[in-house]
Amino acid sequence: MTDRPLVLVTGATGAQGGSVARHLLRSGRWAVRAVTRDPRSAAAAALTARGADVVACDLTDPGQVRRSVAGVDAAFLVTDYWSLKEREYEVARRTADAVLAAGAGTLVHSSLPEAHRRSGGALALPHHDGKARLEEELRASGSPVVTVHLSTYYENWRRAGCADRRTARSRSRCPTGTPRCPPCPSPISARWSGRCSTRDPHSTGTWSRPWAICCRPPPTPPR
Repeated sequence: MTDRPLVLVTGATGAQGGSVARHLLRSGRWAVRAVTRDPRSAAAAALTARGADVVACDLTDPGQVRRSVAGVDAAFLVTDYWSLKEREYEVARRTADAVLAAGAGTLVHSSLPEAHRRSGGALALPHHDGKARLEEELRASGSPVVTVHLSTYYENWRRAGCADRRTARSRSRCPTGTPRCPPCPSPISARWSGRCSTRDPHSTGTWSRPWAICCRPPPTPPR
């Protein structure tokens, strides 16, 4: 048991969730319940060694979700479209509802800008639009929710084989000779995403931090 506020972190063995969990643990101000589908993974073991309470939970299982959110003071919710596909909105909605029903004072929701409506139907980005739908609903509900939008990670460029990563410019050129990508927010490193995604988990309202769309580290960590 601890007298520190308890923060639930989903996707805790992934890039963004893992960075959030590590940042909260490093601060010493928060107890972390790290949610993962595989508590036996190396990433889960590393979080346990840092002091996290690692909990096995499949977000597609409502019963597991309800058990994992019990007693939390705040939560960080990030979902992976590529593993959930068309179920992402449903799973994220149910998880958000469970967190709020459990009495959490703040839910930090990692979202992305809506694309289909803004582009007049020209863009189909389901990994954006499901998150944006939930963001709009949570905002309209008046729930104690903070929304964060992060840009792509430099690490994604490395996996894709892109070579032009020397500046913070929002365009890249791939060595295969493909055209330059359309303008997009400047990338960040995945290891910084935790600092960009967290501040006092008891804070609420609209939250916009410039380094959420900037590749440079913030001059001071979020409070």
